[in-house]
Amino acid sequence: MTNDEKIAIALKSDYLSELSVFEMLPNSRMRSGFDRRMKKMISESYTDTAKTVRRRRVKLRLAIAVIIAATAALATGGTILLKHWDTFAVKENDKYSVILISDAEDSPQCITRYYEPDLDKTAYATRLIEKTEYAYIVEYINKHGKQLIFTQCTRSQMENAQIGTEDAQIPPEKVELGDTSAMYCVSKKGMAFLMWDNGEYMFHITATGFGRDELFRTAMSIKELSAD
Repeated sequence: MTNDEKIAIALKSDYLSELSVFEMLPNSRMRSGFDRRMKKMISESYTDTAKTVRRRRVKLRLAIAVIIAATAALATGGTILLKHWDTFAVKENDKYSVILISDAEDSPQCITRYYEPDLDKTAYATRLIEKTEYAYIVEYINKHGKQLIFTQCTRSQMENAQIGTEDAQIPPEKVELGDTSAMYCVSKKGMAFLMWDNGEYMFHITATGFGRDELFRTAMSIKELSAD
């Protein structure tokens, strides 16, 4: 076990339980030293390819990133806002936003039913990125450069995931998808991000070239894959 892993295990619960304290801190930019260390730690990868080990280490890298973000905010006074949805919350600060999942351990730990958006397969080239019992990721792209990446995963896989919201055109906001509460934001570079919980699994879409209404219609078209 590396020193980083030992630090993450020792500090994860303490930092996650006390993140709410940082909401009252004044707004400030992160120091460049903290920012560099954060990016370095987030970009680190591990070489073990065993499935169970990979899942544990991915979660651990996310935990380390959360710890570094919390430490940076504490040291520099970075503002952190907590926004709640039905089954998840978003810790939004100046650089990154962290997804917090409620009842992750009480939800399905493996995918037994797969879903996908109802897109015109003749208009989009489709690339399967991953299909496991924990995540299903598909990319759709057309000749005009419109791109959409659809992800379905278990709640526990989404827990402590991060999205880049620095200088976002639209910061994380609550929107309605039928009777479901979803999180929508648009990054600094114009990439749209939509995330919601269907009661069993977490879904999220990242898209470029899609208008807001078109993106929402695509999300509403999600349907269960038929058995082959």
